[in-house]
Amino acid sequence: MMITSHNRQICTFFIGEETYGFDIFDIKEVHTRNHFTPVHHAPPSVRGYVNIRGQIHLIIDLRVLLGHPPAPAREHTRILLFKPHAGESFGVLVDRIGDVFPAPENMIAPMDDRRKENGNGILRQLARGILKKENGLVTLLSASTILKQAGDLSAPVLTEMKQASF
Repeated sequence: MMITSHNRQICTFFIGEETYGFDIFDIKEVHTRNHFTPVHHAPPSVRGYVNIRGQIHLIIDLRVLLGHPPAPAREHTRILLFKPHAGESFGVLVDRIGDVFPAPENMIAPMDDRRKENGNGILRQLARGILKKENGLVTLLSASTILKQAGDLSAPVLTEMKQASF
């Protein structure tokens, strides 16, 4: 199937029983949980950073960022790493990965004002739209706004990360 601007590929994942998705073009790779090095004085949504093949990535706990209580890592916990165009070298921790499927633009409803006013404050900032699927709804998130919503950490945290030695 040819992918056009009218037909995106969406990678779905779960936080609890809620289904979310990112445009597959924002995702660099998926990893199993690694050991996290804590970042001192960081907000609770910052899990820490990981060294993957010599590259350091800041990891945001998306569960905490979206207002859920933290959860211990489980067998299906994964890290989604983003491509550089989404922001500094970072990724998000999610409860489990779903699937990848085509999402025609006409199946994506924009976040309207009523939804924005009634939704979680952070979710309103991260959500790009709602995708209607046969088995439910998928909230599409914007990878490029995650660092900003996690506390505008990109400059100070990445400076600390670059000074760290492994």
